Amino acid sequence: MLSASALCMLFKSAPHARRIRGGAKKECRMCIYRFWQAVLLFACAFTALSCNARAQPRIDTDTEFFRYGEEWAVVIEPYVVFKAEPAHEAAPLTYGRKGDVEKITGRVHKRTTAQSTLWLYFEKGWLPQSAVRIEQTKLKAQSVARALLN
Repeated sequence: MLSASALCMLFKSAPHARRIRGGAKKECRMCIYRFWQAVLLFACAFTALSCNARAQPRIDTDTEFFRYGEEWAVVIEPYVVFKAEPAHEAAPLTYGRKGDVEKITGRVHKRTTAQSTLWLYFEKGWLPQSAVRIEQTKLKAQSVARALLN
């Protein structure tokens, strides 16, 4: 630790610095106070400069990834056939694969004598609900699709 005379020499502006430099080994409380004040000031300045206020990324919840009210479907079967109408006998339009994410734009409940099937409409065509997993947001659907493919 620094002695009181060394502290007084550090702060030459003190009016009694000459007196102590002349040989008197009297403790100078004012110099000790100024020393700790300088240390504290340096520590605060160092802390303030080292803490960069990083801007938190703003998540835009208005995008289609987070928008609620829309439903998204993930194809869970290896291959599916999008149909022109909500029926198993309908003409095929296009094909889908496991992990495809599609936005549900409509639905219809078809009942036959043997069974009841919920059909979902996408831009590509109709699929039965048994071929897909329904999620509330596109982001959830994409994470389910990634999990299915891994």
